Amino acid sequence: RIRLAAADEVLVFEVDLGNGKVAAAKPSLENVAQLSSGGRNIVELPLLLPSGKEKGHVRFTAHLEPMGGYDWGAPLTSLDHSNGTSGGGSTGGGGGVGSGDWATSGGNGPLPPGAAYDVALSAALRALAFHRRRLALHGPWSWLLRELSELQGVSPSHTSLRYVRHVLAVATPTADCLAAVLDHLAPCLRESMDGRLTSTEADQLAGIRAAVEQLVGVCFQNYKNLSEEEPRGIAKEVPQQVPAPALGIALELSRILQRDPLAPESVRALQTHLQTAARQCYRRHHSVFLGDRNKPGGGGGGGDDD
Repeated sequence: RIRLAAADEVLVFEVDLGNGKVAAAKPSLENVAQLSSGGRNIVELPLLLPSGKEKGHVRFTAHLEPMGGYDWGAPLTSLDHSNGTSGGGSTGGGGGVGSGDWATSGGNGPLPPGAAYDVALSAALRALAFHRRRLALHGPWSWLLRELSELQGVSPSHTSLRYVRHVLAVATPTADCLAAVLDHLAPCLRESMDGRLTSTEADQLAGIRAAVEQLVGVCFQNYKNLSEEEPRGIAKEVPQQVPAPALGIALELSRILQRDPLAPESVRALQTHLQTAARQCYRRHHSVFLGDRNKPGGGGGGGDDD
C-alpha cells in the first residue's frame, strides 16, 4: 500500500534486471485513475528499458483510498454499528435485534435498519458507476434508498453521513464534489450543535469533519490551480477561470466547520494553507517569471520608470 500526497503526480516502478539494466514504468496518477475507474481495479503497465524496448509488465491493484481513512463499501463495522441503530434505540426497526448485538454475534439474525441501509447504499453506488466525477444518486436507486430509510426509520443524519463518507473516498477539490459534501454535511452539523445526533453518528461526524478539513486545505493550498476540467481537480498551469468555482464552496465549508473562524488556531491554519500555496506557486512558476525578467524590457531594471 502506497500513501500519496496531494502534490504527487507520478508513480515510478523500477525493476533491476542485472548488469546495470533497469526497466521502469512511470504512469501519471491521472492515468492510473483512468485505468482503475469503471471497475477495472487491476492495472497492467509495460516495463520499458531506457531505449524504449519492452521487457515485461507490472501488474497491481489500484483503487482510490478515502481521504479520511475509510474503506469503500464497508458498512458493517463495529465502529458504525456498535452503539444501537441510527434512531438511537437498542433494538432495530421492525422487531430486529440491536445492531450492536448483530455485530457481536457474527452477523447472525436480522439485519439492523442502519446496516441494511448501508448495504443498499453501497449497491446503489456500484450500480450507478459512482466515481469522482459522477457523485449524484438518481433514478430508481435514489427512490429506493429514500423509501427504505423512511420505512425503516433510518435518520436523515445517518443517510447523509454515510453518503458523505463515500464521496470522501473519491474526493477531489472540484465544485461538484465540494457541493455534494456541503449539502449533506451542513444539516448534520446543525443537528450536532443541537445535540440531536446519536453517539454513533457523532463518532462518524468527527472522522468526517477531519477528512473534510483536509479536503478544504487542499483547495486553499492549490487555489490558483483549481480546475474543473482536470480529473484530479488541480491543473499544472493556472487555468483560465480564476477564481475557480470550488473555492467559494471551500470557503463556506471552512466557515461551517469552524466554530470560531477568528480563533487563533483557525487563523493559523488558514495562514499555513496560504503559505503552502505561495511556495507551490513559486515552485511551479518561478522559472517563467525569471525568464520574463531576463527578456529585453521585461522589468529587469534600468528603465526611466523604475
